[in-house]
Amino acid sequence: MQYSRTYWLILLIVISTVLGFVRVIQLQIISGKEYREQADRNRLFTRYIPAPRGIFYDRHGVMLVRNVPLYKKTTVETENAAYPMFVEITSEEAITLLARDEKNIFIDQQRRYSFGPALSSVLGYIGEVTVDEIKKNSRLYIGESVGKAGLEKVLQDALVGTTGKEVFEMHATGKLLRSVLKENPIPGTDIHLTIDASFSAYAYELLGGRKGSVIASNPSTGEVYALVSSPSYDPHAIAAALLDKNAPFLNRSIGGLYPPGSTFKIITALAGLKRGVITKDTTVKDEGKIDIGEFTFRNWLFTQHGKTEGEIGIVRALQRSNDIFFYKAAEWIGPEVLASFARTFHFGKSTNIELSGEVDGVVPDPEWKQRVIGEQWYLGDTYHMGIGQGDVLVTPLQLNQMTAAIANKGVWCEPHIKQDTKIRCEEIGISEEHLRIVLDGMKAACASGGTAFPFFDGKPAITACKTGTAEFGPADAKGRRKTHGWFTVIAPADRPTIVMTVLIEGDEEKKFVEGSSDAAPIAKKLLTRWFEGK
Repeated sequence: MQYSRTYWLILLIVISTVLGFVRVIQLQIISGKEYREQADRNRLFTRYIPAPRGIFYDRHGVMLVRNVPLYKKTTVETENAAYPMFVEITSEEAITLLARDEKNIFIDQQRRYSFGPALSSVLGYIGEVTVDEIKKNSRLYIGESVGKAGLEKVLQDALVGTTGKEVFEMHATGKLLRSVLKENPIPGTDIHLTIDASFSAYAYELLGGRKGSVIASNPSTGEVYALVSSPSYDPHAIAAALLDKNAPFLNRSIGGLYPPGSTFKIITALAGLKRGVITKDTTVKDEGKIDIGEFTFRNWLFTQHGKTEGEIGIVRALQRSNDIFFYKAAEWIGPEVLASFARTFHFGKSTNIELSGEVDGVVPDPEWKQRVIGEQWYLGDTYHMGIGQGDVLVTPLQLNQMTAAIANKGVWCEPHIKQDTKIRCEEIGISEEHLRIVLDGMKAACASGGTAFPFFDGKPAITACKTGTAEFGPADAKGRRKTHGWFTVIAPADRPTIVMTVLIEGDEEKKFVEGSSDAAPIAKKLLTRWFEGK
C-alpha cells in the first residue's frame, strides 16, 4: 500500500507534537525541580557565618583562649574551583571588598591562646580544614578552621557550634544584590578544665626548654592540674614549629616512652610484699654487685663511689634506691608475676585521658620477649625489670597515676582534664600494711639519708617520693649510657592532696641526667608554689 505525501506530513506533525509534549512533561514535571534548583544556584550566593567557637576555662575560671575574626578571600585562580584556595586579608581590606558586594570574601575566626606553649600539649590549635577532612565530615565547609591537635581536635564537635549563613540574590555579573535569608550561628560549648593554667605556666618556665614533662594531679579524683610537655610549640606560629628538630608536637606526657628506672622499685616492692616473698624484716646483703656467669649486676652506689650498704631491708632499700635488694626481690617474685602486677597499675595500656596521641608503653615478660624479639628470657632480664630497666617503658602520665594510686590507698583513678568527667576508680588490691611499708620507704627517700636531697628540709610539706635515673641507648667508650631523670612525689605524705611527676630527658647537650639533681629541684619549686598559693 502506498501512502500519499499528505499522509506522511500529517504523521510527522503528530510525532513531533507527541515528542514535544513528552519533552514539556520532562522539563516541567520530571526535571523541573532540578532546573529550578540550578537556576536558584545561579542567582543565589550563600555566605557562611562561623559560630563563635567554645571557650576553654581553667579550674579557677581563667579564660585560656579567645576568638578573633579572620578575613580571607579566594585567589583569582581558584575562586571557581571545587576547593578554592584562600589568602588572609586585613579587616580594612575585607570591609572595602564587602562594601563592593564582592562574593569571594570569607569570614572565619582564629584563636588567641593566653598561655601559649605552656598549654599547647593540652589545648592544641586550630587550622584551615583540608579536602580530606571535608570528605570525611559533611558538616565541614570550605575555608572553615577546625581543631588540629589537643582538645581543640578531640572536642571539635562540641566547640564548633552551629554555623550560620546569609543568602544573597546575585546578579549575572557576580555582584550581590540583596540579602534574602539570614540564619544566625549558634555558639559552641564552653569547656571547663581541671588544669591550673598559671601553675602549668610556671612548670613550663622551670623546664626552661629542656626536653621533659611535668604532671600534677589529684590522687583521689584523677583531676589533672598540670600536664606540661617541653619543648612545646607556639600555637600562633605553627609553620615555624614544623621546622623545629626538637619534636615540639610530641606530647611527652602521654606520647613519650621511657624506662622508669628506680621509680619502678615501688612496683617491685609491692609485688614482693603481696607475693609474700619479702616482708618488712627481709634483708639482702649488699656487697656492691652480683655475678651471674660472665655478667655482673652492680648497685649504683658501688659503681659511682665504690661503697656498699651491707644488710639492707625494704624500707632502707627504697630510701637508698638499692639495686641489689630489688634484683633479688624480682628474682623471688618471678617475671610473669611482676609483669602481671605492674599491669594492674595500668602500665602497658592507655589511661584513657581525653587526648589523642597516648601510647600504651611496654611491660615485658618471657612470652613477650619470645614473641617480639625472638629470644628467650634470662635471669638478667628479671634483674633489669626489677629496677625499671631493660624493656620496661612507661609514659610520665602512667608513672604519675601509679604514684597517685599509692597515695590513694591502693585505688587507681582514671585521669581526666574536663571538669564534668565522671570519676572512675578501681581497687588495685594492696593491703594497708604493705602500703604503709612502701610509704615509709618513700618518706625516707625524701628525708635526710635518702636520695631526694632537695627535700631534706621537710618543706613545703612532709612528702613521700622516689627518684629514678634511667639508662637508655648504647654505651659509650667508657661503658656509660645516657640517662633520664625521674622524680615522683606525694604531698603531704599523710593526707595527700597532690601527686607530681617530673621527667627530664638526657640528650646530647646533657647526657647524664639524675632524678635527684635535675628533676627533684623542679618539683620542690612547684610544690612550694602550690602550697603557698593554697
